[in-house]
Amino acid sequence: MELTTLNPKDLAYANRELSNKEISVLISNNQFKEDFLQNDYFTDLRTITFINEENKKNRFEGFNDLGMIYYFIHRQKHVNKNKKLSDTTKKDYMRDIFQFYNNWLQYLEVSPIKVPYIYKTGNSLQYVEPRHIEIYQTEWLANKANYKPATIARKSVVLRSLFHWLYKVNYISTPLHESFISSEISEEDKPDRDLTYNEVKMILDYWEERKHPINYPLLLLLATSGMRVQEVAKAKWGELFFDHSSNNYFLSSFGKNNKHRDVVIFPYVLEALQMLRKRRRLPVELNPSDDTPLIPTIRKKHYDFTYLSRYVTEIIKETNLPFLEHKQGDISSHWLRHFFANHSLDNGANLEYIRQTLGHSMLKTTQGYLRKNIERKNNAALTWNQHKF
Repeated sequence: MELTTLNPKDLAYANRELSNKEISVLISNNQFKEDFLQNDYFTDLRTITFINEENKKNRFEGFNDLGMIYYFIHRQKHVNKNKKLSDTTKKDYMRDIFQFYNNWLQYLEVSPIKVPYIYKTGNSLQYVEPRHIEIYQTEWLANKANYKPATIARKSVVLRSLFHWLYKVNYISTPLHESFISSEISEEDKPDRDLTYNEVKMILDYWEERKHPINYPLLLLLATSGMRVQEVAKAKWGELFFDHSSNNYFLSSFGKNNKHRDVVIFPYVLEALQMLRKRRRLPVELNPSDDTPLIPTIRKKHYDFTYLSRYVTEIIKETNLPFLEHKQGDISSHWLRHFFANHSLDNGANLEYIRQTLGHSMLKTTQGYLRKNIERKNNAALTWNQHKF
């Protein structure tokens, strides 16, 4: 069997000898990574842990690094199966963990740890030490890869969680999760994603004036709904409905962890979406049985959300509006989510309403979106009569 055709089940619980270079090749292979994201092999691996436990052994005896990483990503942490990690989150976890793991394997090739069988068993994570964690955070992530503080923080959280779990199940003997240098983002390090009403209006006007049947409805929906681009990508036309009690259109949206909320769709937004559907030759009447995408591709399929996210950034950049050059980085779809929060605050919505509408689990997250706006509104100087000295 070729190395690149091996799936997680073949490797997770087998005394197959693989060199560090072979593992690096394997985890860089797209087909292997696609297989790794499937939970088809989890039940078999869990059965092995049960057998080990019945035989009074460590539950994960015989597992190697890849088996442990696979189990960590696909394990069920809550009795409610709906609270399992989404496919998107699993993909993010795998990317961040494999990035560290590949760097670790390359490090071993250059500065090998003097353990003869470390190159054959695939259990090299058991030999990671606190200094290796520190080097990875401070030298590789921060300097060599030059990631921004927010990205370093996210990657560190994933790795800390992995090593904490590996320690809890006795796969590693050192509490490496305690060795991570704090990567908490200070308020000063958080990127400025502020957009004013006039700036958003200029972006929308640009594409409306050009009668663009896709760009205008897409940007309009993001700006007026506060939806994540992932939510927009997977939304269905049949999830639109009219609520007679409030006399408004809503979209039944499913966010992180499949959390449900209803999003207001203004009549002019619906009209723009119908224009897009006419372009795609799809029905425009509201129909709860219609499973076609809210934002359909030319083939009437759902957009991949990563593609859609890049697309939004590109079409905003394409406007070449003067204010864009003064922003910190390119404007992404997430900026429009921040705009929605701040524009809602400016129009009198309270924090709890904004939190609920955005689908945030914690008010602290919503406050982070609104921090600068609230600071300006709470400035003590605004209590003055503004008389001249």
